[in-house]
Amino acid sequence: MNNYNGVPINANAGFDIAGFTSGNTPRANYVSGCDPYANAQTYTHWFNASCYTLPTAGTFGNAGRDTLRGPGVFNMDLSLSKETVIREQIKLQFRWEVFNVANHENFANPANNLFAASTTSTQGLLNATAGLITSSNIGTTPRQMQFGLKLTF
Repeated sequence: MNNYNGVPINANAGFDIAGFTSGNTPRANYVSGCDPYANAQTYTHWFNASCYTLPTAGTFGNAGRDTLRGPGVFNMDLSLSKETVIREQIKLQFRWEVFNVANHENFANPANNLFAASTTSTQGLLNATAGLITSSNIGTTPRQMQFGLKLTF
């Protein structure tokens, strides 16, 4: 059984307001005293995007690096086997393996680009998908089962 906390993610401004010219997106400004996780952590509202504001053009945001966490991953696998002796040196093993027994869906990280690039306001125009989880975690699968027979001689 594996249960991992989510990976750390940045609260990005959403576009290059600082003038990086390297393709990177600077972080947003954090509003002091605001809890990004208050009344949140559902797949439609993972964090509160209104806890962040757009930095002034040409400056970097004050939000710390990797201050948000994505959803965790939970996975539990099960394997049962039975070995039967047919003769002294011949054995037959039956295996049943179940992957993701609980059929638990693991979500991908939420959208962390907080503002739209077309903003003209100093407060910024919040991106409609900020804090929204729109997909499952790549690499995780729904419940799967397999059976196997192994003959040793």
